[in-house]
Amino acid sequence: MKKIALIATLLVITGGMGFAQSLELYETVGGQDVRRQNGELLTKNVDTKEAFTFGMKVKNVNTGSLNVYCKKVYLLILQGSNNSFCWDVCYVPKVMVSTNPILMKSQEVVNRFDGTYDSYGYSGESRIRYVWFDGANPNDSVCVETKYLSRPMGVDEPTLTSGEMFASPNPAGNYVKLSWKPSGLPGKLILHDLLGNKILEIVMEDSAKEITLNTTDYPDGLYFCIFESEGQARVAKKLIIRH
Repeated sequence: MKKIALIATLLVITGGMGFAQSLELYETVGGQDVRRQNGELLTKNVDTKEAFTFGMKVKNVNTGSLNVYCKKVYLLILQGSNNSFCWDVCYVPKVMVSTNPILMKSQEVVNRFDGTYDSYGYSGESRIRYVWFDGANPNDSVCVETKYLSRPMGVDEPTLTSGEMFASPNPAGNYVKLSWKPSGLPGKLILHDLLGNKILEIVMEDSAKEITLNTTDYPDGLYFCIFESEGQARVAKKLIIRH
């Protein structure tokens, strides 16, 4: 009976000890490293006009070396958005788990994670859980849940002198039809990307009322269509391209 009681006591003590995590997370905020608790919710405000990236440092607090992997888990995804992550190397959006681990020595801090999110012009919410785990024991893990809130921020279209522009369909796939008013003015139709790079420029006759553009070869993203006449931006339109 004493032996049985001793075994039972040891089981209770062992079970009560819980599971010790080998990894800790730190995010640099205002120049300071802030520790993030396991499962902590992080809210990121994202401009719909550009991609957003945040980093995370991972520390091995185990007494031995670990082969650490990273994975993402979708909790809520805004339709039309896209995301990817880097863990030593950068992966395409469809990759959910890093194929190669990072060998981390005891007490080593690794700053080789980036999570990138792009709403491609759409407003709304996405939630993604990022998990780091020991390859030899996947249950030995730590994670954060990231809530991306995308909305327009700042001035997103040039100041216009007059008129209005229409795009159909918008979002566009392989083509888009652009029309504007007032029509009948000679000028130029210009297409810019988010970085301000001029993608296309077409000289328009004064009788032109509309034009159809082939967008098959344009990368997915947000663009600005501008009709200029007499050196001034007369009308403009935000255009989303998604194939």
